[in-house]
Amino acid sequence: NFLDRSTWQQADEYDPVRKRICEVIAPHASQQQRIECLVQEINAMARTNVKEARRTVRVVIFVTLNHPYNRESVDKKREEKSTIKEKLKVKRVNGAERITGYFNHVEGVLAEAEKAVEEAGEQKYKEIFDHYRKSDNKTSAVKREKKVQGFEAATEKPRNITKNQRRGDVFIPLAVGGGIALSYLSKNRKKESVVREEIAFREIKVDDVQLRLNEPPLETMELEKMKELLQQDEAARLARNDMVREEGTSWKKINSVDPLSQ
Repeated sequence: NFLDRSTWQQADEYDPVRKRICEVIAPHASQQQRIECLVQEINAMARTNVKEARRTVRVVIFVTLNHPYNRESVDKKREEKSTIKEKLKVKRVNGAERITGYFNHVEGVLAEAEKAVEEAGEQKYKEIFDHYRKSDNKTSAVKREKKVQGFEAATEKPRNITKNQRRGDVFIPLAVGGGIALSYLSKNRKKESVVREEIAFREIKVDDVQLRLNEPPLETMELEKMKELLQQDEAARLARNDMVREEGTSWKKINSVDPLSQ
């Protein structure tokens, strides 16, 4: 590893080379650029298709490396000044000086981490690892528990029973698991046979002819045509049962169906 001192055969060459990297090769971002990069880094931590545990670990690592250095670098720079007025002028460390100091800071943190793992032992390390890996101690678990408690409290409140509920025919929205989205029934998913079975079970008719499985015209009917028939039949079924969905009563606005067949 080029940046690992222990891998160098001639250790006395390491510091001059690293110093040159920090001064010439490494980019020296301005304060505004660092802020913009920070925003992107935080976004990458949460938006790269990872779950809560990994996002938590990423943030812990980021905070452990960056926040202490920001304060320590300013304090160290102020120690070089002789008067209070000069010390107060130091707000941040920039350029090659910041890169070099950050390099040293990261090396120190990694060394402390290795030492801490050795002192803690394998069992303690595993406990800490499991603590961050589990989801039952994360913010989502607290929010989920709060929602469950709210749901339980809501079920105990007196409520009006609607006509549909008294009849036992309750509409369950698609968002909470009710029905099948028509957009899911696409050709690339090869769901034509499922749609044909549903149409046959519903005994849908076209020109007063009942559509049956493995018989024309249902056997050769296009998928889009079959989906339209399901939309129309679903709208009619809702109207018969005095059920109205959020999308309205027009069959063209029906975007999901409640499957009646098995």
